[in-house]
Amino acid sequence: MNDLQTLTTFLGWCTVLNVAFYVFTVLALFTMRDLSTRIGTRIFKVSEADYAKMTLEYVARFKLAVIVLNFAPYIALRIMA
Repeated sequence: MNDLQTLTTFLGWCTVLNVAFYVFTVLALFTMRDLSTRIGTRIFKVSEADYAKMTLEYVARFKLAVIVLNFAPYIALRIMA
């Protein structure tokens, strides 16, 4: 099997799994917002406003990481093939 083909397949599955985890995380955080806020503010000892900001920053950074580290290399390898 070609090394580039193996790497492309690997990055494709990484993208699928990370997007699924991202969707699950977003749904869990925003459908159970009250529970998440109650637990998170106690764990991190921050206000509700700060916790909401932390949550949105986490979601944004996770999405950016998936795009930069999984999706973009996958697309580049697909173009090369």
